[in-house]
Amino acid sequence: MLLYKVRRHLVAFILGANTLSLLGCLFAYVAISYLLLAFSGEKALIAHDVFLYWLVVTASTVGYGDFSPTTDAGRLVTALFIIPAGLSLFAIGVGRVGLYLSDMIQKGKRGLRMTRASNHCVIIGWNGQRTMRLINLLLTKENGHQEKIVLCHNTAMDNPLPSKIEFVKVDGYTDDEEMKRAAIDQAARIIVDTQQDDITLATALFCHNQNPSSHIAVYFKDDDHAGLIRAYCPKVEVVPSVSIEMIARASVDPGSANLHQNLLDPAVDASQFSFVLKTDSEHSFSELITHFRDAYQAIPIAIRKLGTEEVDINPTDDVKLLQGDVIYYIADKRIQQL
Repeated sequence: MLLYKVRRHLVAFILGANTLSLLGCLFAYVAISYLLLAFSGEKALIAHDVFLYWLVVTASTVGYGDFSPTTDAGRLVTALFIIPAGLSLFAIGVGRVGLYLSDMIQKGKRGLRMTRASNHCVIIGWNGQRTMRLINLLLTKENGHQEKIVLCHNTAMDNPLPSKIEFVKVDGYTDDEEMKRAAIDQAARIIVDTQQDDITLATALFCHNQNPSSHIAVYFKDDDHAGLIRAYCPKVEVVPSVSIEMIARASVDPGSANLHQNLLDPAVDASQFSFVLKTDSEHSFSELITHFRDAYQAIPIAIRKLGTEEVDINPTDDVKLLQGDVIYYIADKRIQQL
């Protein structure tokens, strides 16, 4: 009964102890075990090349049997102290590690951990199935970008795709300390799509200030905010709502809605991609058309000159293209090099 009470109090103490206290208990356990074995005359067990090995396999109840106490006192010490106390420490240590790993997993699901990602894509905002569709499109291998995706949202929820993306829950999208957990300053691309345009605007301005070198794309329900973001951050790409234009085009040219949807989906046979020209030599658009068709079965449809935001759709054949210009084209898959 006394031994049971001592062990119960010992376990209660260890469970409530911090890491430093546990290390102290472990050190005391090893020291006391060594002294008790020494007083018991167990010289073979306290040898420097045997003691720790024997203590671990005995305390964990593995007990290989290659070493064992030979004196009555040694057997009593082993049975009444080394095994009970060691087993308690061993079990609690394993339990602590298990709880820590479980806590880390749960924190990751609830978005309470700091991401270690870099050159990743951050999606800010949650809009249910629309955001799920966005994530799945970005994860499509035909998209050509395989960087890690971090979803950032300001309300309590679990990671919707725990095996595919990381999730960070924040109190506010413009809080420096909170947004550091999403590694905004290390992101290659940032997508801002919240449920309120005012929040989207403030978040886009914040992200541009934190990481002006990243490519930031924002979506507004009301196009009135587009002019404001372009005035302060001309490099931020505003994604317009084109539903009205699509209705008008589909009514005049039947099938246009399906065509444009397919061009935006990298999972279909042919989609629209972009390519940054990296060669030092000058090329005409007609040369580009021939090379893309012959080498990749691709069709260039537009260009954007370096340093401008305007896209020239179906340019003339004699337009010259230089290093840094962007070519937009239709192909079965993304072209990785020219």
